[in-house]
Order: sequence, then structure tokens, then C-alpha cells
Amino acid sequence: MYKLFEVFSIFGLMVFAGVLAGVMTMVLLGVAESEIVEALRLDRISREELRVVFILILFTIFTGVLEGSLVSTRGLLMCIEAVPYVLAITWRRLIAR
Repeated sequence: MYKLFEVFSIFGLMVFAGVLAGVMTMVLLGVAESEIVEALRLDRISREELRVVFILILFTIFTGVLEGSLVSTRGLLMCIEAVPYVLAITWRRLIAR
């Protein structure tokens, strides 16, 4: 019974994190999309791809934090999954230094 509750709670947290990531991406890129593109030198990536990558980054971070604080502390390890996406976004800026 406890395992079933844990599965349902993790699924609910993932749905909540998905909605939160979508809303945060809309706000973040709606307000400062051109500034983000200029600061990170993302002129070769399309706007749709940029939105998808930001949703993936925010989803993994939000899911890891929510699962780590509410279900199990091992859930915080899920935040590490955002590192490759962050590196993929910022690689041009990192190489230029």
C-alpha cells in the first residue's frame, strides 16, 4: 500500500513540476528571450528548440527538488540530470572564455 502511494505521489509531483516548468519557461522567455539569446550567444538555435531545452532543464530541477523534499532525499540526485542540458546551452559561452 505504501509503495502505491509513493508511486502516485511521485507522478503527481512530476505533473506539478511539468506545469511549473512550462509556466516558468513562458514567463522567462516571454520577458527576456532576446536578452537570453544575446547573453548566451544562441543565434543558431531556433526559438522552439530553446523553449524545449528550458522546459527540460526546469522540469528536471523542479522534479528533483520536489521529490527530494517531499518523498525521499535521493530525489535531489535528479537535479544532476539538468547538467548536460545546461552545458549544451552554455557551451559557446564557456569556450569563448
